[in-house]
Amino acid sequence: MDDRKDTTVVLGMRYAEPKGMVGNIALMKPTLQGTFRPALAGSLTSEYAVDGHRWPGILQRPTLCSVSKRKDNAPYWQVDLQQSYVIHMVTVLIISTGRIDTVTIDIIDSDGRTLECTSHPGPGVRNTFKDIPCHVPTQGQTVRISKNETILTLCEVEIYGTYP
Repeated sequence: MDDRKDTTVVLGMRYAEPKGMVGNIALMKPTLQGTFRPALAGSLTSEYAVDGHRWPGILQRPTLCSVSKRKDNAPYWQVDLQQSYVIHMVTVLIISTGRIDTVTIDIIDSDGRTLECTSHPGPGVRNTFKDIPCHVPTQGQTVRISKNETILTLCEVEIYGTYP
């Protein structure tokens, strides 16, 4: 049984997303990160992780990623989905294998309570998307990805869920 469906996204590129889910609910939503790394041409800030650029590898320029400062010992990134959803899965574009090792994905509900979605031990395969399902579908409005060490790099984050 195929649990993915074909769909269309930015610039007409075709890709598959989970069946039965609302499309990528993080796309172009407000984001925040603890620290960001300055780049030669601007900053590597949080909104790049939800800009819809899904091109792995050589086509994904590092200046289109959210990157925390090197000396941040507890980097985090989060997106406000602007309404409550039941979150089933977070998909992350991995362009550097060490940058999403041992991440925790939390859901923050409308009352400000933090609920664990899952932990991902990593590493992933470079230049691929990694689907990271929640242990149990979790309802909330904000999704936070955090680490307890070094740099957090997120080039694209997609969130899939259903309406409550």
